[in-house]
Amino acid sequence: MAVNNLLNARTTDGSGPTLAVKFRDRGPRAGTLFAYGTFDGATVTFEESPDGTTWFTIASGALTSKGTVKLATVMGYLRATISNDGATTSLSAGFQ
Repeated sequence: MAVNNLLNARTTDGSGPTLAVKFRDRGPRAGTLFAYGTFDGATVTFEESPDGTTWFTIASGALTSKGTVKLATVMGYLRATISNDGATTSLSAGFQ
């Protein structure tokens, strides 16, 4: 399965690009969200949206160090957001 990048060495607070989740059928899409890099006090929060405009935080979807979050979603969009960036923050995140 290909990796979909949500953040690529991002160094500042804010959201990465929106990823449209492709559905194989009408059931939920399962996968793993992950984040890694230099956190320096930052938090990566994973969010999902039904329309690409209104965003909801994924339960257990906030990481303050390298890690993964298992996901089963029926919403159509995903993104990662950085908050509390530090001087050396550089974070990458993805969905697989």
